[in-house]
Amino acid sequence: MTEWFYARGGQQSGPVSYEQLADLAKKGDLNPQKDLVWNQTMKDWLPAGQVPGLFGFSASSESSSSTAASPAWNESTGSAVETILEEITPGSHPIEVKACIHRGFTLVCRNVGKLLLVGLIYFVSTIALKTSLTIMDKMLDLPKFEFTTLASPETAQSPEIANYPGSFAAKDSALNLILTQLFSLFLSLGLTQIGLNMIAGKEFSVGLLFKGGKQFLQLLGATVLFSLIVIIGFICLVIPGIYLAARLSYYQPAIVDRKLGPISSLKYSWSITTDNTWNLMRLSFMYFLIGLAGILAFCVGIIFATPVVWLTSLVVYRWLQYGRLAIQDQPGTETPLLKSL
Repeated sequence: MTEWFYARGGQQSGPVSYEQLADLAKKGDLNPQKDLVWNQTMKDWLPAGQVPGLFGFSASSESSSSTAASPAWNESTGSAVETILEEITPGSHPIEVKACIHRGFTLVCRNVGKLLLVGLIYFVSTIALKTSLTIMDKMLDLPKFEFTTLASPETAQSPEIANYPGSFAAKDSALNLILTQLFSLFLSLGLTQIGLNMIAGKEFSVGLLFKGGKQFLQLLGATVLFSLIVIIGFICLVIPGIYLAARLSYYQPAIVDRKLGPISSLKYSWSITTDNTWNLMRLSFMYFLIGLAGILAFCVGIIFATPVVWLTSLVVYRWLQYGRLAIQDQPGTETPLLKSL
């Protein structure tokens, strides 16, 4: 008897018989477009509605039904099987916030050791650079960075400048701050590649954290453009800024994943987020709540909350490309379908 598996709301179930699967379809417990099905003769998961006869099942035995249906997916017959992991039409598969966060949480639980190692190397690298730059500031006696908005020119020279509203005074030089930000941007490229590999169940080394140099200029250019666009949006009564930030925020994974340039990556992010702006805003609010929960857990929880938010954001990126399949594993395993990319 052929064993079938099905997936609803990001949760896999099975094995079941064809009759049981058809009974679910008959009762309305299986959505022909949103729910997926699979058996060992199929190359990939299929939307339930694409299985011939499933939603019009009336045969008396599995043998007769499988005889009629099997040519659609049995590779031995040479019949064409749809390649599921092709990009969906933007907006055709609305993001399911709960399912994406659940997937991010699951992936963190699966990869706790690797995440701790990556986080440790990231932290140590950042601290090492910051320490070196601080020593440089002292040796060269570089002036500290100061920025004043509301304070007057007279008060700008005051030691109490930081006490004035709209004023900012740093303990580091301008060069120190710039180099720190550039290094953080550089590491984010490797971090994104590691994250994409992790959610796809692919192998990676921690050394990948330092191998984003080829896309650094593209990321720098895209970040500058993104920041300018969002700032202009916020100047225009805030709401446009929030909308633009939601639509354009996936430019970085697009640069790493697709090797796109600054403008192309922003256009790609705009395209894949079609008809998902509200869901993306809901996700941002959930990220805030997850982070807040981590802080309230005596701040220790933030160590867990941060990777959950980070991996969830990359899961969402893949969902925007491939729909629900982005959160599915191969039946009976912990191997993501994304591994075939």
